[in-house]
Amino acid sequence: MSYDQYISLISTGRVLGTLDQLWNFNTANEALVTQGKVGKTYVPLPITFDESIKDRWHSPSALDVSNGLSITKSCKDIEGALQFVNDLLSPEAMILRYWGEEGVDYMAGDGGVFYKTPEQRANYDNQDWVTQNLVNAAYAYFPHFEGQLADGVNAADPKNQPNEFYELLYPVEKELLDGYGYKTFLDFLSSDEPNEPWYPMWSYTNTWNSDTDYGAAKAKITELKHEWLPKAMMASEDQFDSIWEEYQEVYRREVDVDAYLDELTAEARRRVAVARGE
Repeated sequence: MSYDQYISLISTGRVLGTLDQLWNFNTANEALVTQGKVGKTYVPLPITFDESIKDRWHSPSALDVSNGLSITKSCKDIEGALQFVNDLLSPEAMILRYWGEEGVDYMAGDGGVFYKTPEQRANYDNQDWVTQNLVNAAYAYFPHFEGQLADGVNAADPKNQPNEFYELLYPVEKELLDGYGYKTFLDFLSSDEPNEPWYPMWSYTNTWNSDTDYGAAKAKITELKHEWLPKAMMASEDQFDSIWEEYQEVYRREVDVDAYLDELTAEARRRVAVARGE
């Protein structure tokens, strides 16, 4: 399947579960919860190989340095462009980007706690309105803060505001959480733990290309798993072992595993050394 076909199939509500990060299929999940005829949603489950292993499906936010922002050499005011990016991170700009204008897009109550009226929540849930009225629709991929705003009171994103989270949920999501007696979807999982200094390695591997031996190995790993894992998963019981062995043979023959692991190990050690101040 192509990615679009994958999202389309999940959007039908006929897929029981999927092993994926929410950000990668959330457009399909949004389609499910907003379609009255479907009214379904997905929840995270703490599945591991056995009960002795604690699930780590949720982890604290990590710094992602695999993306960047560039200013072209034709820019006539480089300092001004950099100042603009910097100003987007000011407390005032962060509020404007995510919450909007006070009294129009949100309200401020006792203790400076932000909240939304039913009408304001309806606007926030209308993607066309968001695109036309909220500035962050245009600057979502510019540098930003996550967690709390500089005021130490409010969440940077309205959907993470404790008093707003539940109100912003769809009916099917409220019904589901109420049924379990949970407050958020993270209640389905174990509490998170601090990340190791080397985490996450994807912020490094995302910068690779196929011009290096380890980059070529990563590309081949992806190619082979997309080809062979579906075959193994759909195989009958008497076919599984032979298909799996064939997959392993192709893997060993075509993937430079040592180049891949050596580069990962070197980067992990470098990050740990930096964290230790070495």
